[in-house]
Amino acid sequence: MLNSHCRGRLCCSILWQLQYFRFGLNLFVVQCPSGIQWIRPASGLSQAEAEWVQGRKTVVGTALGEYLQRLQIEDFDVSQYLSHMDNCNYDDVPIMGLAISGGGWASAYTGTAAMRALDSILDAAVQQRTGGLLQCITYMSGLSGGGFPTVSFAVNNFPTADEIVEIWQPAINRFNTTNTKEYTTSFTDMFEDIGAKLEAGFPIGTADLFGRAWGYQFAPGYKGGLNVTLSSIVNESNFIHHQMPFPILQKIELTDADVKLFGLEVPFANDTTYDMTPFEFGAWGGSASSFMPTQYLGTKLNNGVHVNESACVIESNGTLGSFSKSKRSLRKTMNGPRKREEIIPPSEATYAQIPNPFVGVPSASPYTQTAPYLNMVDGSEGGQTIPLWGRIQPARASNFIIAWEDTNDAPPYGWNNGTNLYHTYQQASADGLPFPIVPPLSTFIHQKWLTTTGDSRAPIVLYLAHAPYSAYLNFTADQGVMSPQQMDDIFLNGFNQVMQGNGTLDHEWPICLGCAAIERSLEKAGMYTPEQCRRCFEKYCWDGNSMDEKEVGIVNPTLVLDHKLGYLEWLAEHEYWNATLSAQA
Repeated sequence: MLNSHCRGRLCCSILWQLQYFRFGLNLFVVQCPSGIQWIRPASGLSQAEAEWVQGRKTVVGTALGEYLQRLQIEDFDVSQYLSHMDNCNYDDVPIMGLAISGGGWASAYTGTAAMRALDSILDAAVQQRTGGLLQCITYMSGLSGGGFPTVSFAVNNFPTADEIVEIWQPAINRFNTTNTKEYTTSFTDMFEDIGAKLEAGFPIGTADLFGRAWGYQFAPGYKGGLNVTLSSIVNESNFIHHQMPFPILQKIELTDADVKLFGLEVPFANDTTYDMTPFEFGAWGGSASSFMPTQYLGTKLNNGVHVNESACVIESNGTLGSFSKSKRSLRKTMNGPRKREEIIPPSEATYAQIPNPFVGVPSASPYTQTAPYLNMVDGSEGGQTIPLWGRIQPARASNFIIAWEDTNDAPPYGWNNGTNLYHTYQQASADGLPFPIVPPLSTFIHQKWLTTTGDSRAPIVLYLAHAPYSAYLNFTADQGVMSPQQMDDIFLNGFNQVMQGNGTLDHEWPICLGCAAIERSLEKAGMYTPEQCRRCFEKYCWDGNSMDEKEVGIVNPTLVLDHKLGYLEWLAEHEYWNATLSAQA
């Protein structure tokens, strides 16, 4: 596992979730179609995903060739490598991915900055030889704030990072109730929209309100993406032609076995993690061990058979919410004839409730076999804030994953300390899933390197924890309004981090990044690892033995590219950040 500057984070209780990314509330009940496998066991990929991934491999093969030619790895024959890929029908093309952590807007914006620095569309990224790796990514996963870019890029047909910022208009406050223009609306209108869902017979909650609100920022079209669904991504031209990564969202199911704190259920670390993709919704194990078509989520099923053949729900944004972080209730903001308590009862507002498609399925747990609804919460609440779980399943055969984290898990300054990555390692070990060995936090922080398992079944993971390279950007996760100057700072800091200060910190860094990207593919192809790549792995990978047990202490880094410029001095030079960051001085 590679590491590029580890930092820390304080687990935040963000309530904006794109776990169930359906912005609108339109509901269509249709005659159930024939020839559909309503429930399939969690063994291998669905036929649709497998075919899509194979199509993506062909596209990635071309992009990978261009990317590797620019790297010029010593003693590596790119032509021979590409010839092998062509001869094996691209089966050995590496399956790469990007996972963007939770962390509200902070992770959404900084994760987008990281994407920008990997994009071949950005000339500066190409010049620094990191550009082009984004075009080689097959999967992109997100949860909580990381779900914003994961799905917003997809439903907007995967534009560039600069274009997505123009779409998002981050300088506009979506909860400014006096602004009812193109980019936002009033609370009254939002409550009327979600009230329509309630009248259609589906439970509603906090998830729906925030889904409506942030639809105006992240989704295209009428009334903040009212008709945009996750399953509609399959109709985007860049998805059809395999010109974008495959999006995955991650969430957790609560059951009656979970403990309660202050009246709210809190998931255990081993509670079932669910995937949601344009094709399917379900879990690889745990309480479901099954999947169903996302397009029909909301249809009542029993043991994999529709209960009423004349009442299948299709393309319905009214079947599930978009934000699932636990909250007790909503503020009284409804000014219409119905009170807020009538529209969203506090007892129902705490979780995103999804009609349970796994009722009666033998592979499901006893609880899930009988529960009419699945109570879903933020995927980070189980301690795995980086959405890696669906990516490390053997069926997806991941070779290389960039794990971007901006989750504010190290108090009091809100950087990152590797806790969430360590949790995934622990859970993967408990479930017998191949995953790189992550050392205890003291070693993780002090030595600033990690390791791979030496097992080719496990992906190589590049852990990029958001850190101050050219700017102190440990702003709070709920700070969504950003000026153009602030977005410029975010993008520049991300650029400097991904490119390691334009190569000034390590001129071989772009090559090391490329070596990690293709190492598993070289193993499959029976090709040797170039000596330059071996040097990279010795430099950035933990040997699995060296331990550093010194106390970690407070994680409070200075600028990587200018250690002498402290936080307060930097803030004085960037006064437009004062409102955002001064509370953290």
